[in-house]
Amino acid sequence: MINCKISDIISRLNTANKLNKTKIIIPYSKEIFNILQILNKETTNIFKIKKINNFEIEILLLNKFHKITILSTFGRRRFISVNNIRTLDRGLGFYILRTSQGFMSCFSALEKNIGGELILKFK
Repeated sequence: MINCKISDIISRLNTANKLNKTKIIIPYSKEIFNILQILNKETTNIFKIKKINNFEIEILLLNKFHKITILSTFGRRRFISVNNIRTLDRGLGFYILRTSQGFMSCFSALEKNIGGELILKFK
């Protein structure tokens, strides 16, 4: 059920970006919060994340971004080894992976020398 939550949040972010919204409120989940923190860390001045309470997260969209794409779905999960991470998109954007050590960006996965399931792509 995690992928369903992630795809819901990503579609909300993409829609808010297209409609030039500056603030959205989403339901809280530990996994979603971790993914948003990775997005916030790897991108500069695009998101500002604030946990309102144990049930909601407020996201302030400070700048526009191109698109966030879901890569793994219920019907098709995509896995990648550490050897193939270097060839993804030739440095245009980054990927978030689910590994045995939790969610992390492709840069962190390269540093730790682990592969995992491709969750989403940020461009």
